[in-house]
Amino acid sequence: MMLKQWQQYLIDNGAEFTDNKLVSFGNLEDELHIVKTTSVISDLSNTTEIIRVSGADSADFLQNILSNDIHQLDSHHSQLSAHCSPNGRIQSMFRILCHHDDYFLIVPTAIAAATLKRLQMFVLMS
Repeated sequence: MMLKQWQQYLIDNGAEFTDNKLVSFGNLEDELHIVKTTSVISDLSNTTEIIRVSGADSADFLQNILSNDIHQLDSHHSQLSAHCSPNGRIQSMFRILCHHDDYFLIVPTAIAAATLKRLQMFVLMS
């Protein structure tokens, strides 16, 4: 199920929903032109899930457990990041973005539950 904040963000950027499912971003000709000339927002809710990390220590928490510098994120850029085992093997890879003071990990559905469980273990330890 899509987070209400994300759905509102999509609506604010021209998304049209019917029965809580994304239908389009308006006129098909305009969509095709936009795809060729600028950044595009795509609905990946059928293949991904979003893990939200929030709170006063969220940036420090993520900085300590992920592969990239979280402090490089801003509201206009995302980054591909990974959570690795202690011996350096990637356990999960995802796109992460920052909106206000919250971080959103866009994780493939197939590994979302395992990723969330692993991250929650580190929350308890930190």
